[in-house]
Amino acid sequence: MKILNVNMSLDPVNGGGGVERTFQMSRSFVKNGMECTVLTTDIGLTKDRVKDLEGINVIALPCLNKRFYLPKFSYKSIKKIIKTLS
Repeated sequence: MKILNVNMSLDPVNGGGGVERTFQMSRSFVKNGMECTVLTTDIGLTKDRVKDLEGINVIALPCLNKRFYLPKFSYKSIKKIIKTLS
């Protein structure tokens, strides 16, 4: 089974509960043999945090506006990401 988790950030300091749930849920999916990808912005994303998500494909979109978490993307790129998961 392939799973795509989408969250505004993976920043453990400023992200809050939803960020931690995405992190823990993704790790649990991989531990149970599922293929997991996380789509997020690059705000607060460190190499250590990505390393903690070993076995999980992390796609970090650049953030254009840090106040409103506005990611830079094209619909074509999002469509391509989703197509690779199906």
